[in-house]
This record gives sequence, C-alpha cells and structure tokens, in this order.
Amino acid sequence: DADHVYFDKGKSAYKGEHLESAGELKRLQDNVKSGKVRPGSTLLVEDLDRLSRANMWKASDFLRELTGAGITVVTLRDQKEYKGTLTFSDAITSLIKQELAHEESRNKGIRVAGSFVKRYAAARAGEKVKVLLPGWVEWVSTTEYTLKEPEANTVKEIFTMAAKGWSYAMIAKNLNQRLIPPFRDRGKGKLWIP
Repeated sequence: DADHVYFDKGKSAYKGEHLESAGELKRLQDNVKSGKVRPGSTLLVEDLDRLSRANMWKASDFLRELTGAGITVVTLRDQKEYKGTLTFSDAITSLIKQELAHEESRNKGIRVAGSFVKRYAAARAGEKVKVLLPGWVEWVSTTEYTLKEPEANTVKEIFTMAAKGWSYAMIAKNLNQRLIPPFRDRGKGKLWIP
C-alpha cells in the first residue's frame, strides 16, 4: 500500500538528503524503529546505491541497521538478498558496491563543478556557453543576448513586489490573478507557484 512505498524524488543519496527529516527513506527508518514496518518485512530496492551513496562505512551502517531490525533487503538489479547478520561475503559485496557508488557520485560532482568553472570563465570572456537561459533572456547571436518582453518586465515587477515586502505566495497569487503565465509554460494553462 501507499504507506509502504518510499520514493525520494530529487533527493541526493550522496549528500544523505533522503535520510533527513523530510526524506522518505527517513520515514522508512522511523517506521522500522517504531514497529510500523515489522521484522520479517522485505524492502525491495533497485540497487544498494538507492539506500545510500555515502562512504561505504556510513552506507554499511544503514544496511546493517535494517537487516539487524529483521528487515530483508533485496536488490532487484542483481537479485541479491541481505538479511540478518550479514555473512562475510555479503558484507564485502555490499562494501564494494557502496564504495563504488560513492566514488561515482564524488567524481561526477568534481566533473560537474569543473564544467561550471569552465563555462563561467568562457561566459566572462564573452563566449556563448551552453546553458539554459532564464525565461526572460534569449541569444541573438553567438555572443550577444537580449531581454525578452514582456517576460523581463514581469521579472522587474516580481523584484519590485519583493522589495515592498510581498511574500512569494502573494506575488504568485497576484501574477495568477492577472493571468500572466509562467515563462516556460506559455499557453499551457500552468500557474505561478511560490
């Protein structure tokens, strides 16, 4: 049932966001501790990296916490089952998988950060860079951009309202009441949200 489906969309397993107070995996952890998820239950996950992409020791602690509480963890990718006190083989396998996932996320973060540094340097040098521009800006040549109207005026209005102390919700409500569509959703009937 829906109470026993845990889905953390957009939360970083590398940073541990899914195990913070608003995370679904944190809800699972709390449900296991409270007994709502009883010993003998099985947790199905795509792979161990869905539980955590923290370093192998931290990730291993969470896996052992689950199995120690009587929860069987099954990884669907390789059909591996972790339960009870982990065997030496299971422990080594999980540690290697967890460390590989952690290293992959760490290396990806380094590459992405390096890419941003290069793009910012290129942009400062006047080169056109491949980035998603805000909805009120468009390229007019390989090195020049212009503000789109009426979108740029809407941005100015938003800043003016914010400077006057309007809340995000009040600004969104005002734009929706005036039927000003969000930039990327023109003609699709979407609304501004805080």
